[in-house]
Amino acid sequence: MILIKEGRCRIAEPYPMSSLDTIAFGAHLEQPVPRYASYPTPTSFHEGVQGARYDAWLAALRPDARISVYVHIPFCERLCWYCSCRTQAMRNRSIVSSYLDSLVSEIERSAARLPAGARVQRVTWGGGSPTSLAPGEVARLAGALAANLPLANNLDFAVEVDPALTEEARLDALADAGMTRAIISVQDFEPSVQAAIGRSQSREQTEAAVTRLRARGISTIAIEQLYGLPLQVPGSVVAVAQSVARLAPERITLVGYAHVPWLARRQRMIAEETLPGLRARLSHFQAAVGIYRDAGYAGVGTDTFVRPNSPLALAGQAGRLRRGFDGYAAEAEDALVGFGASAISRLPQGYVQNHSQTRAYQAALARGGAAASQGVAMTLEDKVRARAIEMLMCGFAIDLAEIRAEFGDFVALLEEGCAAAVARYGTYVRREGDVLRIERNGPVLARLVARLFDPRITASAHYGMAV
Repeated sequence: MILIKEGRCRIAEPYPMSSLDTIAFGAHLEQPVPRYASYPTPTSFHEGVQGARYDAWLAALRPDARISVYVHIPFCERLCWYCSCRTQAMRNRSIVSSYLDSLVSEIERSAARLPAGARVQRVTWGGGSPTSLAPGEVARLAGALAANLPLANNLDFAVEVDPALTEEARLDALADAGMTRAIISVQDFEPSVQAAIGRSQSREQTEAAVTRLRARGISTIAIEQLYGLPLQVPGSVVAVAQSVARLAPERITLVGYAHVPWLARRQRMIAEETLPGLRARLSHFQAAVGIYRDAGYAGVGTDTFVRPNSPLALAGQAGRLRRGFDGYAAEAEDALVGFGASAISRLPQGYVQNHSQTRAYQAALARGGAAASQGVAMTLEDKVRARAIEMLMCGFAIDLAEIRAEFGDFVALLEEGCAAAVARYGTYVRREGDVLRIERNGPVLARLVARLFDPRITASAHYGMAV
């Protein structure tokens, strides 16, 4: 539900979808749609945007640019079947050392092109498993970032943590490097589900990891809970949510499993007949939402739960919430600079992605060029549509007056989508003056409404289910 106050969108608690709603929107919910962490989405990327253009875009950033940095560590000590991220098995340490050589080279190369007054506000290490790095490798990478990038004094430094890889020395190295936030993924604690997804992670391991992190002064714990997994039932989803709530993390994100074996070959190990259907996925989502609301968390955007007085919750209430590849943020940033194989950068002019294959990534840097292999330059129309889609994903409403103030008459590009949303979703979506808002079931319908503003969406692209 959305409440409009002084031209801004204030997020109220999301309503669970009723059985009647499920019947009414069943056909729509089964349509594959993007997650809309960006617009245009990566399915629009092409080889016309590569290194030279990326270099120019970096150099053109404002002198006072606020920047986020993402560093991709593709290595895992074990490859889980459910994962669709760009990862590879860690066969020996020499591969990791060679990859770090390339990472440092890319960091130095990009840093030399940033304007002198820019500041890096946030750094995230993702993967893969960044905690697969040895303590010395952690220190080397963190040192390269600190030596080359203009890091803010109040830097938000987040690391994806595998609870199975939280030995004392690893966590000590991360704490010494200045880590402030840990991101932990939790799937399901039922042995049958873990066997079906090729992942063993116990409740005790997860709790111990959180305890060790907090003992080292890691001030923020973020937990991502997966639902829609093979053999998963609402009861086990509730059990996981209850365990997560007892850990009292500062942020919780509900992530629906996306079965895309044509993109992630390891998912072929999962028997499709064991996957829950649409109604079951909805019940998983609603069950977890209920647990977190009862535990005192406030819903933010489509999938995130935080403490009511947290910066993210206050940003949602004030209409300042923003969305990107790493989830919701309390304020906008000028750019995201990605380092590593498959990493994506977002700049005011568009998106750029590095080579996905580690060898191709390293070879490009060895030749002295950028590692960028594809991307998309944003037109003015793309920017208008991107802002409208972000508003939907953050606050379940589009404020045309606000978009008009930024883009002028180009706001007219959104009229067709507004009319289509009202026509398709009836009383669930209403237009009142300059505001189009989702009246009910915003967390579920936001992506479906957003696709009506996306002329780039293609039937041949492979997206995830709407819930």
